[in-house]
Amino acid sequence: MPASRAELDRSLELLQVSENSSWDDVQKEYRQLVQQWHPDRHQGDSSRDAHARFIEITSAYKLLSEYHKHLGSVPRHSSSKSNQTLNPASTGSEASTFNLSWLHLLIISLSTLMLVAVVLWQLDNRLIQNNREKAHEVSIIWPL
Repeated sequence: MPASRAELDRSLELLQVSENSSWDDVQKEYRQLVQQWHPDRHQGDSSRDAHARFIEITSAYKLLSEYHKHLGSVPRHSSSKSNQTLNPASTGSEASTFNLSWLHLLIISLSTLMLVAVVLWQLDNRLIQNNREKAHEVSIIWPL
């Protein structure tokens, strides 16, 4: 499921990076924040707060990482700041391949279904042929 614009903006905010940052900047900031908010570095009640913050930071990084993996960039703000789902096709030429992933899944599923149908058809033909041969053998031994 694609991330909403609000989720991407929140992730950028949590990692304290701007939309103009490079992916290396995002990774650098992530490593720094993870070290700062690691629960082992905090005691008592602050440990629970640190654990919650640590999970938020890690989730934000995973979301941005998925975005970067598919589109090869850090999310950029659009002209409208709505909570609509981000349409990767509108962000660049390489995005169109990401947007068609559901189509690839459909094609693979249909191809697999056709392959299974062909295999079952061949198996059925072999069983019919074997039954004919056995029926012929039986009729030779015990003619009707």
